[in-house]
Amino acid sequence: MEYLQTRPGLADDRLMASIRMIVRQELANVFPSESHDRLLTVAEAAIMLRLAVPTIYGLVQRNQIPYIKKTKRLYFSERKLNEWLEKGENNGPEAIEKAVDTYLTLRKASHKRSK
Repeated sequence: MEYLQTRPGLADDRLMASIRMIVRQELANVFPSESHDRLLTVAEAAIMLRLAVPTIYGLVQRNQIPYIKKTKRLYFSERKLNEWLEKGENNGPEAIEKAVDTYLTLRKASHKRSK
């Protein structure tokens, strides 16, 4: 009996559903929609950023990560987290030198104020 003549079983249906899901995800990566922005939970944000959940809470407490707080719950915009990650990108020695200069300038200014 030929494969095409048999009725696909449950395993085949699951395989096709998995393939469709993977294709949709890959197409979304290749052709990102600017209007599509998902809200992530703390656990989802931790998975996306590859950080521990307590680390996420620490970043929120220090206002070092973009977040939304609604009805005692934390949410994260997937788009804003990606932008946040890109801002932290190291652009080489020039970026490090600029950061050091900024830090020293700010430190010198705050030191003068404290005297």
